[in-house]
Amino acid sequence: MQTEQTAANGRSNRMDRYMPRQDGYYSDGPVPMQLSLTAIRAIIWRQRFIFAGVILLVVVGTLIWTLLQTPIYQAEAKIRVNLFGTTIVEGQDVSDPFVPTTQVGDYLITLSEVIQSRSMALKVADAMNLHNNAQFIADAGIGGDDTLSEEERRQIAASILQGNLEVTPPARSQILAVGYSSSNPVLAAEIANGYAENFLTDDIDQSVAANAYAQEYLEEQIADVRRQLREAEITSIDYARSNQIIGQSSDAGAQAATSGTAPTLTASNLASINTRYIEARAERLSAEARWNAVANVPAAQIAEVQQDAAIQRLLGERAQLEGRLADLRVRYRDDYPAVQELQSQIEELNGQIASMRSDVKQRLRNEYLAAVREENILSDELRRVSQNSLEEQDRRVQFNQIDRDVQSLRSQLDSLLARYNQIAAAANIQSSKFTLLDPARIPTGPSSPNLWRNLLVALVLAIALAIAIAVLREILDDKLRTIEELETRLKLTALGQTPYVADEVSDDLDNRFSPISEAYSSIRASLEYYLGDVKGSAIQFTSNSPGEGKTTSASAVAQKFAAVGYKVLLVDMDLRRPALAARFGVARPKSGLVEVLHGHLPLQSAIIPSGKENLDLLLTAKSPAQPVEILSSGLVPAMLAQAKMRYDLVIVDSSPVLGIADAPLLSRSVDAVVMIIEANRGHMRDVRTAVRRLQDMNANIVGAIMTKYRALEAGESYNYQYQYYSYNAED
Repeated sequence: MQTEQTAANGRSNRMDRYMPRQDGYYSDGPVPMQLSLTAIRAIIWRQRFIFAGVILLVVVGTLIWTLLQTPIYQAEAKIRVNLFGTTIVEGQDVSDPFVPTTQVGDYLITLSEVIQSRSMALKVADAMNLHNNAQFIADAGIGGDDTLSEEERRQIAASILQGNLEVTPPARSQILAVGYSSSNPVLAAEIANGYAENFLTDDIDQSVAANAYAQEYLEEQIADVRRQLREAEITSIDYARSNQIIGQSSDAGAQAATSGTAPTLTASNLASINTRYIEARAERLSAEARWNAVANVPAAQIAEVQQDAAIQRLLGERAQLEGRLADLRVRYRDDYPAVQELQSQIEELNGQIASMRSDVKQRLRNEYLAAVREENILSDELRRVSQNSLEEQDRRVQFNQIDRDVQSLRSQLDSLLARYNQIAAAANIQSSKFTLLDPARIPTGPSSPNLWRNLLVALVLAIALAIAIAVLREILDDKLRTIEELETRLKLTALGQTPYVADEVSDDLDNRFSPISEAYSSIRASLEYYLGDVKGSAIQFTSNSPGEGKTTSASAVAQKFAAVGYKVLLVDMDLRRPALAARFGVARPKSGLVEVLHGHLPLQSAIIPSGKENLDLLLTAKSPAQPVEILSSGLVPAMLAQAKMRYDLVIVDSSPVLGIADAPLLSRSVDAVVMIIEANRGHMRDVRTAVRRLQDMNANIVGAIMTKYRALEAGESYNYQYQYYSYNAED
């Protein structure tokens, strides 16, 4: 007794664990879905026909479209850009702008835009007379229209040229590629070369025009500056004459132009007198110093006297006479005539020496006085000339301004003449930064349509379109395909899954090593685990819609329980479309389940052997007129209670849920309900509605079985189901 109670408690606990809650979720909680390689592989397999159809349709359509296209030929001419040019003479840089290294890319893009401009297209059209070219007009589709004027045809030709022209700016070089596309390969090469030639010619024309404009502009400027210089010189001369400003030599004038002051005679005199006055003052100071040094000194002690040659000569003569006098006095007295004569000569020499000494001192004084007089004269003259120079300052201010204007105009005229000579020398030199590197050649093959490129692009687009359609279909498709989806999206316990079998299922069920037989054995074990002790239980098998394997699953599970020793009664309670008789290959009885429910026939008399050990059948003989009234009455619980007393397990095969009330009504009379859901068929919306209807009846949905599982549809490999369900030893 205690053992039975413990088993019952365990069974109750396991069943409570999977009892549905009021909000439709189970106590274990939902498992989030994850996008994996298996899921991607499943999508690819399920949508394989969409992939194949879309890709085939797009690729074949692209192939047909490409083959129907008119071949287009592209010719390409290459132009070399020399950013730094070649300078032969000064003046060639008039029309050549300086391009910094950081702006080379922008400059090359600008050149590309110039080539593709409408003005260049018009030049090419005019140069090649394309608006009157029959071939060009025919290719453009405007031939034979005589209503168009010359200018309209010309504009149309320019538009066609722009539409078919392609200029590729270089990425890491200085080569411009000018390509033109046309259905005529010869015309494509001619137009590409025409663009290159017109571009080069246009650059040279612009250079020549720029030099011509520069010459014309400089000529106007030179004439204007000459006129202004002539007027300025006349104004300068008139002003100098009227204000008595006398200029000096041209050298002085050049020096004045540098210093900013125009020299005059008064200014030059002032500078000269000032210099002379300074010299005179220095001489006076020197003379005064010499005189002050000898004014109170005896003449004989003055250095100039002592150094005077005449005085020194007289002193020498006197010394000689004194020597002779001394000799005579030794022999004669002073009254001797010769002595007196010598004395007389000596006195005369002394007088001469004294006179000459006085003259030397007087000369020093006279030099001092002369220096003083000269300084005074120069001082007076300096004051007079300074006064005149001060008076001239006001007049010189305006004169200097006029003179500076003259010098500025002369310098400007010299610069203009030099620049004009440079440009005149470069006027006849036709230089260009652009040279034709490679002329366009007649293409030997079409550039478009490119069959392989179009097919590759079509393949990529087709794959993208197929993926988009497949993803959209997957988003809109809510079918259940795996037990993981069953658990995560429906929150139902997965009891197991059965593989899809193309042959008769009953044959595979008899082979206990077949995949489907192994699958139902696993389901039987799971059901026994979740229910605990299944003895004395009635289990209902139902599905969302007909044909999902409900009857097959009920029969298979009943056989698996019977095979392990359970005494099982399999009841066919699908009162609308009973199918168990056909499943087991027995004849439908004349009296069966309905008669037992109404008490017209004992239960034991209605039971039919199935031919399987431990498994009996209770079949429906005839579909009743009012199955709902029968199932909603109390007859079914009484019959099931009677059956559970005689059998270990009662398995009930009921009708589908949707559309009829049979299965929900029956769920109130059984101990557990098992939902049968066919893989790749049951829609989430419908299955959720069916589960909700059962839950509204407080049905104990113990779990669900997914039938007809296709491994490839779920993203598994082809032999997955056999590896999963089969483990047999080979002979």
